[in-house]
Amino acid sequence: MTWYQSRNNYFQKPAITHKLNRGKIKYYLEQIKGYSQTQANIYLAAYDYFVRNPEQFDGATKTEDLYDLEGLELAAMLHDWLYIYLNASASYKYTWYADKLMRSEMRRMHKSSWNTGARFVLLLLKSIAGFPMYCRFIKKRKMSLQDKMDFEKIYAILRHQYFKKPWHKEFKGELTWCAIFLIVFTLIFI
Repeated sequence: MTWYQSRNNYFQKPAITHKLNRGKIKYYLEQIKGYSQTQANIYLAAYDYFVRNPEQFDGATKTEDLYDLEGLELAAMLHDWLYIYLNASASYKYTWYADKLMRSEMRRMHKSSWNTGARFVLLLLKSIAGFPMYCRFIKKRKMSLQDKMDFEKIYAILRHQYFKKPWHKEFKGELTWCAIFLIVFTLIFI
């Protein structure tokens, strides 16, 4: 897959592959990365969702996938699940939280800091361009009260120890690059 594609066919594999890899994901998260069983179960719920709905997963959109398992990046999978299953993509607030969570999970899994930062900047720009409104009005997504409660529970379980600084300090580099990009874009096209 090249960097510009938004396609991933991981979940098109045979059912036996999904069953075997589910165990590998659990082992990877709990034994190698130090996730609690509760934290790993969130990823497994996302995995199970995409096994049932393979056409909804597209991987790391517009950037390179950084695989944890052959053909699958877990942080991208979690991010897609939050956006689609819990409809977070239809809310500016929950899009922001899903994007922050993906960034912190990529860092926790020791992914490339360049890729992590670049993805976060692209996600910020996407939101500024109105992606949540597109999802709400064109894709007809809307977060229910239950979606919001589930999201907040997941967010609390995964984020509690990784956001140690206030958000504007934690994301200072990415926010600076986003501002620079917007200024340059404005100067060139306006």
